[in-house]
Amino acid sequence: YQINAVDMSGTSRLKRSKKRIESGIHGKEYERKVLALVALKCFLDEDIKDFWILSNTREVDKFDDIILLTEHCNGKENLFMMQIKHKDEEKIRPVVAEKLDGTDKSLGLKLYEEAFFKIMQNKKFLDMHEISSETEIFFILFNNCTVNQEIVSENIGFCSKKPERFINTSLNQES
Repeated sequence: YQINAVDMSGTSRLKRSKKRIESGIHGKEYERKVLALVALKCFLDEDIKDFWILSNTREVDKFDDIILLTEHCNGKENLFMMQIKHKDEEKIRPVVAEKLDGTDKSLGLKLYEEAFFKIMQNKKFLDMHEISSETEIFFILFNNCTVNQEIVSENIGFCSKKPERFINTSLNQES
């Protein structure tokens, strides 16, 4: 067992989770950097009263790369379940939109849609970590890929965000 957690209060609800056996080092350094940035962001956010982070747990099939629960000063809780995909710069080729509209192992959105429904219907992970039904849950597929939108799929719309806006460690949230 391994616990990957940050608990500022000493009274964590985080239960012991079995760590998923990692399938190689590709992208792991990128994943660790994103994890460090997320933790830093939480430490700097005065609105966050407490948080915990879990990484690569066996209890969740997808959206397990970073799992973050934040408890805010107003009592509101948010759960972020992130799947992080990274491609080395020299290997980056724009992803064709049609590839997203399927079950492709690395970027097929149907695969992640199925994982989302499995998590929400089974609720094993949510119950294990005492995630309240009042907690707002966000499922995030975070990657550094560009998408060739010239060949589009009628089933998919696009909304790109700059990563520095998603993981803004600045105290000035406008920058």
